[in-house]
Amino acid sequence: MSGQRISLTRIIAVNWYGFRQIFDVTNHTLISGAFGSGKSALLDLIQYVMLGEEWRPNRAAAGVARGRTLVSYCLCDTNYTRDGEPHYIRRDGVTFVGLEFTWPADRNKEPRRETWGVRIQYSSPTSRAEQTYFCIPARLEWAAIAPSGKLLSDEEFKSYVRREFESASSRKCLFPRQRDYLAEMATPHHLWFDEKQFPKTFPKAIAFEAEKNVEDFIRKFILEENPLEVTDVKAAVSAYRETQARLECQEAEAKQLAVVQSKHDAYAQAKREAAILQHLGHALEQDRLSELVASHENGLADLRARHKSDNEAFDKAVVEAQRLTDALGGFHLDSDESELKQKLTEQQDKRSERDGLLQAQQSVRTRLKDLRHRWTQWLKRGATLQLDGLAATLTVEDKLLDALAAPDEAAGLQAIPNLAERFNDLFRGVEKLLEPHTKEIKSISDRLKQLVADLEHIEEGQTPGSFPLFQAIKARLASSPTPPEQLCRLVEVKADAEDWRNAIELVLARNRFAIVVGSGEDYRTALDVLRKRPPAERGVDESLVHPREAGELSADVRKHSLAEKIEFARAADPIHRAAMNFTNHLLGRVMAAERVEDLDSSDRGITRDGIYKQAPIRRRLRQMPGFEFTLGTEGLKRLRESLTREQQGKMAERKNLEAIVASISDWLDSGKKGGLSDSRLPDRSGELPRLPTLETELAALKLRIDFLSTKERTDRLQKLKELQEDLAKANREIGGLEKSRGQFAQKEKELLDALDEATRKLTTAKVLTTQNRVVMPQGILDTEIQERLVKLKAEFKTWSDRKDAAAERNSNASVEVERTRNIRNIERRALLDAVDGNGRPKHPQYRHDHFDPEEESNDRWKARLDLLEDVQLAESRKHAAERRKDWERRLKDQVLNRLNENLQASERTVRQLRTYLDVQVGKHKYRISQERDPAFAAHWSLVDSGFEPTDGLLAADRTPEVQQALDELMAAVEANGAADARALSLLDYRNYHRYDIKMRPADHASGPEISFGRSGVSMSGGENQAPFFISMLAAARRLYDLGGGRSQHLGLVVMDEAFSKLSGDGVEDCLELARNFNLQLLMAFPIDRLGVMTPYADTVVELRKEEVRDAAGFITQLDNIPIILPPGEVEESIS
Repeated sequence: MSGQRISLTRIIAVNWYGFRQIFDVTNHTLISGAFGSGKSALLDLIQYVMLGEEWRPNRAAAGVARGRTLVSYCLCDTNYTRDGEPHYIRRDGVTFVGLEFTWPADRNKEPRRETWGVRIQYSSPTSRAEQTYFCIPARLEWAAIAPSGKLLSDEEFKSYVRREFESASSRKCLFPRQRDYLAEMATPHHLWFDEKQFPKTFPKAIAFEAEKNVEDFIRKFILEENPLEVTDVKAAVSAYRETQARLECQEAEAKQLAVVQSKHDAYAQAKREAAILQHLGHALEQDRLSELVASHENGLADLRARHKSDNEAFDKAVVEAQRLTDALGGFHLDSDESELKQKLTEQQDKRSERDGLLQAQQSVRTRLKDLRHRWTQWLKRGATLQLDGLAATLTVEDKLLDALAAPDEAAGLQAIPNLAERFNDLFRGVEKLLEPHTKEIKSISDRLKQLVADLEHIEEGQTPGSFPLFQAIKARLASSPTPPEQLCRLVEVKADAEDWRNAIELVLARNRFAIVVGSGEDYRTALDVLRKRPPAERGVDESLVHPREAGELSADVRKHSLAEKIEFARAADPIHRAAMNFTNHLLGRVMAAERVEDLDSSDRGITRDGIYKQAPIRRRLRQMPGFEFTLGTEGLKRLRESLTREQQGKMAERKNLEAIVASISDWLDSGKKGGLSDSRLPDRSGELPRLPTLETELAALKLRIDFLSTKERTDRLQKLKELQEDLAKANREIGGLEKSRGQFAQKEKELLDALDEATRKLTTAKVLTTQNRVVMPQGILDTEIQERLVKLKAEFKTWSDRKDAAAERNSNASVEVERTRNIRNIERRALLDAVDGNGRPKHPQYRHDHFDPEEESNDRWKARLDLLEDVQLAESRKHAAERRKDWERRLKDQVLNRLNENLQASERTVRQLRTYLDVQVGKHKYRISQERDPAFAAHWSLVDSGFEPTDGLLAADRTPEVQQALDELMAAVEANGAADARALSLLDYRNYHRYDIKMRPADHASGPEISFGRSGVSMSGGENQAPFFISMLAAARRLYDLGGGRSQHLGLVVMDEAFSKLSGDGVEDCLELARNFNLQLLMAFPIDRLGVMTPYADTVVELRKEEVRDAAGFITQLDNIPIILPPGEVEESIS
């Protein structure tokens, strides 16, 4: 910038606060003066000319009073209030403010000058300012704006400017709008600076306040903003997103159509299977009837053949019977033969009777022996059982058991009824002994039922027990906005006071089950329920809380009382208030006593173990059985644990008792089943005394038979017996044949009728089978049907099983057909009803083309799938790939390349600044550090590698981090201007580096560096000011160094109270640094610092103030007088 600086050379301040002068300045200018002399007012003038309404009035100009405004400067606000209003020296008037800038002069030529300023006019302090912005391409003198000593009016001034400067050229010198004025000022034809950054940096330099965040300062004030133009990229991304969304929609449609097709295929397969199984039913019935017809035909043939054979056999049997009858008719016995035959018959009968009685005798003896054994075993088993009183009860007379083993069964038979009676007595006696056990089991079972009910109540968050009043009130108030609740459900014991739970439960006692309602109306309803309940109703003693009266109770909570140890569960506000007041009333005056002796110090109190005092008595409170834990969720939790333990104990106790009862009952039942209670005698036991008589009679018969028997008589009797037996046999055969011959006609008729019926049914079945085969789906072969039929017959052996199996499978197949059809239709509806994130149909074409999810055929759906897979998906994928390649190309060209250019420019800027800063400032040297931010490592990879538009292979080679970085950039582009800070930071190159200002001792080149970013807040004032000054110089360079240093630029930097804590040599170094940056400094200083700064300034302006006050002490005239001091007069001014 050397030799190219445009400098401030004149300041015009007419009626600006107390200024009414035009004065010249050159190069570095110092403005000094006493407090209130107008230093800050002059700086604010420069701000207003350069920034317009974007100026920031200096707070120092107002002191501790109100802040400065444009009207306060133009009409000279004295910071006093008169008659309740601000006191202005001027009630109206015209203000001229301006700055003259001079370009470096060519040799032997007049320098170019431009005067930029504003004419401001107020008609009153409350009126709106009339402003005229101007740029005069020459030096503006007092005579031009006040030719007669009075300032020109607005129209006169405009006429002057048009006449002198606009009429002879095409340039514009008057600006109706501030925006046009400031924009024109910043152009390369004029002062040329960064229009956007200037309003930020210029006033910040004036404030000269140390920067807390160095990195943020460097990014905002030193580096150019250079925002990326991503409109085309965003449009390309949007186009890609749209295409990709369409592709994804088509892919989802194709995927769903494929699902529909697969479900339709399953439906078609189910229909095919159902058709086969239905046909198998018809085929099975046809085969069954065919087999039945053949069976009837075979049966009829067999019947007729048997009838023919029976006729032949009948004729032969009749002839034989007649022959035997004739033979017997000629056979006669004499008297001895008749007696012998009689005696033989009698002997046979008596032998049969004797053998039967002998068998009965053996059976009786066996039973008696077995009965004795069972009695013995039963008594032994009973002796091992553990039952009180059983041993004393279990007695049987030994003679009864011995009788069962006696040689003479008569004694044993007499003992059977007595033993049966004894067993029944024992049975009844043992049952009485078991009664206490059975009653205990019943009692335990009843308790277990109650425990189960209580645990269910606890799981539902309710208090276990019988609360009929609460349940009735709760039912009546079911629709109330504040449902009733028991007090115990609203009170919680604090976690650190659990050891006081027992005492709290005891003091609350039955009040725990008090019913709390939320309103007077609910109370009246509840009271009506209470009034109608029967007096003798069973259950816990319940009460009803009046909400208003509860609110009126004294609810003071004393220190160390039980009320401090509780809190209240969340509930409706009226319920909560009533419960809290009532509970605090009950517990707030009951003190928690650590020891019994501590009860003496209070009127009411209780110890942890329940010793309660209510003066003058003390007693131990006892808990209601089963209600030891009721308060709050923790109370229910503890109660659940207690009830669970009790339940487990009761179940074990009942199990033991049931085992005892079961063993006794099993023992008793074994006795009954063993016949010990049976008093009946064995069969034929009463006939056994006849055995000796029969033996005697058989002996007598044997003697008579032996006497009558000869060989001839015996042979004749044998011959007679054989003839009689043959005749009886022939007669039986004739009888059987007659019956068979008599049934033939009926059986023949039944078979003929059955054959006709089966034939008729077979004919019908064949027709149905043929009809069913015709309507079966195509593609089902007869061979497949026959194979399935053979397999089914082999699997089941009977026709009924086959029929049932076929019917069941056919039914299941019909269900499967309906199920698969419904599934297919559901998938079709899912396609039709699919909506996007905005609720719009994703596939509206199905509705427009009237696709019916219930239609039987799937041809239209399949055609749509084929169109997608064969044509549209390929085209959409190609289109999406092209769109993606386009946006990635644009991202590379317009984002990544621009980012790379900006990053390289920033690195060049930092290197150049380091060159400028390579001088000693005070005792240190400073440098700006620039390091890549690790948080942007993946994005740096994109920038460094030179991202290329994707193809399949390149996309596969990307690391997840690089792909994520690319996706984040894409999202930032899409949301440009509306994203979060992280997304927006990706498009700003200034965030890709970490920045800092570091300083090191000038005499130690390799010494450790101090980070101003990390340590600035802990440095001394002087150490803080130098880095800030360096920062501001770099920021000013950012403002003015446009066009690569080949053009002329402004270089003005204005600072207030600069270097107030810096030593002289430090100031000299800082100003030398400003010369390196080719900047013009205008700095305001207090008078006491003038001696330090004067050696380094080209112009020194001392401001003096003169004021006139009226009798009331109000300022009526104020003059701020700038005096240009030659170097020789500076020392005099300081002294």
